[in-house]
Amino acid sequence: MTATLRNSTSPDRRRTTGFTRLERVVMEALARELRGQVPDLAAQFAASRLTVRRNSGFGVFSEMLAPPDRRPGPSGDLGRVHVVIPGLADPLAFRVRLRDGRLMGLLGDSYGQDTRAIDFAATRFTQVFTIDDHG
Repeated sequence: MTATLRNSTSPDRRRTTGFTRLERVVMEALARELRGQVPDLAAQFAASRLTVRRNSGFGVFSEMLAPPDRRPGPSGDLGRVHVVIPGLADPLAFRVRLRDGRLMGLLGDSYGQDTRAIDFAATRFTQVFTIDDHG
């Protein structure tokens, strides 16, 4: 089962600067999805700044610097937000990278599709959705 996520104008999303619309929308969706595991993810993102964005050729990684003052939490790549980008046969899967609950970055995986020609700072997208445990 999938859930389509609508674009909203949450205060945290409006304050975040330096990030693309794609990054803001995906982080909003991940914050909603992971609110039980990382309740302050939206606030961390709002207070963070982009340090580097890399197109790996098979996706994208946006590295962020978030404030260090927070309670410890989970580590790893969490989430399952997907985005449809014109020109790719399959959606990109996005996860948030955390270390002890601190936001480190946003990871987009193309499932092996070549992304070298995509400018992730300016790319358009048509759908943002999550996939639950039932597919």
